[in-house]
Amino acid sequence: MNIKHIPVLLSESLSFLNKTKNQVFVDCTFGQGGYTSALLDNFDCKVIAIDKDPLAIKRMMELKLKYNERLIPVHGHFGDLLKHVQHKVDGILYDIGVSSNQLDDPIRGFSHWRTGPLDMRMHNYSPNDISITNSFDPAIDSSITAEAIINNYSHDKLSEIFTRYGEERLGKKIASRIIKHRETKMIESTTELADLVMDVKGRYWKGSHPATKTFQALRIYINDELNQLQNSLLATEKLLKPGGVVTIVSFHQLEDRLVKRFFLNCINSKPMTMDDYSKSKGYYRIRRQVNRLKEEEEYYREPMANNKGSFEKLTKRLFLVKKKSKTTNGVEVPS
Repeated sequence: MNIKHIPVLLSESLSFLNKTKNQVFVDCTFGQGGYTSALLDNFDCKVIAIDKDPLAIKRMMELKLKYNERLIPVHGHFGDLLKHVQHKVDGILYDIGVSSNQLDDPIRGFSHWRTGPLDMRMHNYSPNDISITNSFDPAIDSSITAEAIINNYSHDKLSEIFTRYGEERLGKKIASRIIKHRETKMIESTTELADLVMDVKGRYWKGSHPATKTFQALRIYINDELNQLQNSLLATEKLLKPGGVVTIVSFHQLEDRLVKRFFLNCINSKPMTMDDYSKSKGYYRIRRQVNRLKEEEEYYREPMANNKGSFEKLTKRLFLVKKKSKTTNGVEVPS
């Protein structure tokens, strides 16, 4: 199988992993298989690959023809990590969010650029998809579609979803526009919803599309993404071997905060909120720098004046935790 898609931060993620023999890794977000194939090509390992999208499972089964018993496909939520993985592992990898395949397929309903049904379920399937794998779990198909939400939820509930999961400051106005429109006509397509959002936010913009946050909010709510991530992170503590590594690539602030808070809790004797951490400053300050040649944002940690040490470079939103050591975002913290 030819994997054309190159995942974001692939080489950085792999660089954190230990290169020893007979390792077992978990790819919690198989997607198009970029991470899994890179692991199997570059490490002496087996990979447990997890995804709830039946089309991703189809790609898994095609990839398994190449790697045979080294690839172990699992159709399910990564939030059920303890259910899918029964033994200690050497590394766990996440590349969180919607995949380019899901965005590019208008039938899936994720994109505000392409006309399609308002679905947004990452696990939606047709009867033909079920035959892809014997591990299909009907319980996966338990969420409601975006169309049902947009056409049936109250103003307050819609506003709450847009504000909480999309951090959309105009969530109430967008909800009002939706309620008014559906008094005369149901909202059935992605571009129809995007047009309603643009009625509120304007049709001329710089940067991301005006409907981006609204679509993000619906997707996160429908797929229960934050709870799934939280449950999966908690499971990593139990599944990692001593010296094991977990790497996480995230793309929006809700995921980013959740991951940071979890790792801070791992390295402190008592739970810390992000507000606690920002007040205490810990052992290190964080300085942000933009590398315009590579068009990526990078973080540098500068040791406090009374601590000896040099700069430690961290790639934005790539986090590392090693068991039996105190670390924060890949940097060891003095005891």
